[in-house]
Amino acid sequence: FTGQIFVNTLVGVDQLTLDFSTGDFNRSVQFLAGDPTSGLSADRLRLTGGNFNSAVFYLNDATDGRVELTGSNTIFYTNVETISLDSDNANTTAYFGDFSNNIIVQQFDADVPVTGIVSTGGTLLRLEHGPSVSLTINGGDGFDTISASEFAEVPLKAKNTSQSVSNRDRKASEARAVH
Repeated sequence: FTGQIFVNTLVGVDQLTLDFSTGDFNRSVQFLAGDPTSGLSADRLRLTGGNFNSAVFYLNDATDGRVELTGSNTIFYTNVETISLDSDNANTTAYFGDFSNNIIVQQFDADVPVTGIVSTGGTLLRLEHGPSVSLTINGGDGFDTISASEFAEVPLKAKNTSQSVSNRDRKASEARAVH
């Protein structure tokens, strides 16, 4: 077939795993998860295998967005609360939608290189191996607070595209604000 891959899981706690260990997807993927849309038992998108120069996450709102991995087609998702990237990647960028956020970047465990990006907007982004070169957070046009705790030796760039809130942004000593 020549079209996209469409996965609709309806009601229930669902997880879609896309495995890139045998190569990139040559079709776009659309994942439509249903209820529940919050809590620890919510719907998950898991991306595993492969090796990507860049991984870009567009977190449009609390549960919807898209993922672009170097060399692969776009992955669109709706009603997903957790996205997990369990692949080697050099550069990771997260764009948050035009809503106010408290964005926290942290390493979940000092012995395991799992970087978590938590947002009050809703979505949890887990980078199982962390990016090896850079991590860039783009806050969007809302009133955003971006903070980072100590974690692995990866440069973090925090950006906010809104001129009106640039002086409301906070950053940890590890982060360098770029406007």
